[in-house]
Amino acid sequence: MNTFRIGDFIRLKNLSKHYLDITTLSDINIFEIKDIIEDVEYVITDCETRIPISDIEPIPINGQDDKYISFNSSPMAKYVDYNDVAPNMKCETSYFLDDFKQILDEDENKQEIVQNFKFVHEVQHYLRDEIEYSYSLIINK
Repeated sequence: MNTFRIGDFIRLKNLSKHYLDITTLSDINIFEIKDIIEDVEYVITDCETRIPISDIEPIPINGQDDKYISFNSSPMAKYVDYNDVAPNMKCETSYFLDDFKQILDEDENKQEIVQNFKFVHEVQHYLRDEIEYSYSLIINK
């Protein structure tokens, strides 16, 4: 069972099922959780309706399903609301996992941690909980 948090990236199990509710015309099946309603429904970006928990799933780290996710390495990011843009924000457009591995240096223990991540939201949790410097992931739609 995956434990999602507000701010996590997820995908819809069946994008076409909710296609009429999506406000942004895009075939990219990556959304951010904006709110969690009683652990049974999610409010996500670019969608007008609440999504039942049974209709979402984690995004696997495989270079394909997560290819529109990039790394944000702005030192100002922790001082800015996630809906705003920080001054001098450096948003990379390269694949996030490559940048993530670089911030962990060459520490073998940390590199082993990276190998154990299977889903994007696990990386997001690690960035929020374990890294002092403010890093985050962004969706490039």
